[in-house]
Amino acid sequence: MAKYIKPVKYLLMIGFACGIFSCNYSFKGASPPEGIKTIFILNFRDESSFGLPTLGEEMTLILKNKFIKDNTLEYADKTRADGSLECIIKTVTDEAMVVTGNEQVSKRKVTLVLSVEFLNLKTKKSIWKKDFSNW
Repeated sequence: MAKYIKPVKYLLMIGFACGIFSCNYSFKGASPPEGIKTIFILNFRDESSFGLPTLGEEMTLILKNKFIKDNTLEYADKTRADGSLECIIKTVTDEAMVVTGNEQVSKRKVTLVLSVEFLNLKTKKSIWKKDFSNW
């Protein structure tokens, strides 16, 4: 199991960043919610018990960088931000997809399930709350 942790970790991060955030978090081509010009991202809370102690921190960094690169909303600290994202890693599953004749796993399927809430920090109201799943 230990020899798979590093490859699985990178699969998780790449799949997560490309799959979930590419469509659902970009405001390119659309306007951000009214009054939201800056955003703060809370550290991801990992409730998955998957066994990667830095998973929440690394996913937080990926999402922050996605918003900074997107440049539609300015990233700000919590005291200056208009909105915030709270992300909870609910489950992470790792399944063997292809096993070779000598019982070596050559392809894996890692599925990540998240609960995400987008909050307006000025009004203290939820803009939306969604569950996402991607592999």
